[in-house]
Amino acid sequence: MKYVSITIRVVIAAIILFYAYSCLFSPRITSPAFLKKYSGPEITYFQETAFERKKSIIKWEDKIRITLMGSYSVQDSLEAVRIVEEVAPLINVEIELLPGNAKEGNLRIYLLKSEAEDEAAVSKNDLAKAMAKTEYRFAMLSNRIIGAKIFVYHFAGSKYRTLRHEFCHALGLSGHSKQMTKQQRLLGPQLFDSIEESEAWEAKKEQTFPEMDKRSIQLLYERELPLGLKNKDFYKRF
Repeated sequence: MKYVSITIRVVIAAIILFYAYSCLFSPRITSPAFLKKYSGPEITYFQETAFERKKSIIKWEDKIRITLMGSYSVQDSLEAVRIVEEVAPLINVEIELLPGNAKEGNLRIYLLKSEAEDEAAVSKNDLAKAMAKTEYRFAMLSNRIIGAKIFVYHFAGSKYRTLRHEFCHALGLSGHSKQMTKQQRLLGPQLFDSIEESEAWEAKKEQTFPEMDKRSIQLLYERELPLGLKNKDFYKRF
């Protein structure tokens, strides 16, 4: 018991020292010139979507190895290929699609097919909140993502758009925009001129990442944007 007590105290002390160090020596943007590539609306959307989790920048630094888990269709596989092709040019880390149910996968996608699969994968409380969910795994005492799981529930209205929405989260855009706009975005509410326009958008089969979300992913993975940067320190640049 004595050794357990000492171990607990050492761990607590290490955590306190880590957070004290983080407060005193938090990451900063050394040269903001790269931000000039982005428009005001793009910067605003990025701020809304990038700082929800931990209130600071989270992202991958190691190779992202994607795998589809459980049962999946040929169409599911093709969609995963498209996602990799769309995302790869936007980020500064390697990304690849592994065969299904690969143990080496560190970004695992579950496209659930039934209520039973939903309930086996996540809690009923989670099912009541949304059509999908993303879970993260971080390096110890770090904002570096080392693993993620995406769950798209069987009742998701547009499965592949929902998957892209969650993929944005899995890459590190953990938040949502609250601004209403007609511009196509995955992480914020969208305005439509009519019910017919809204229904056409919902029924659209060919899905891609909208330009605004691509720009946010690209900004997140700029080399000059440090891991762990706090929202308040990013905001100081404007």
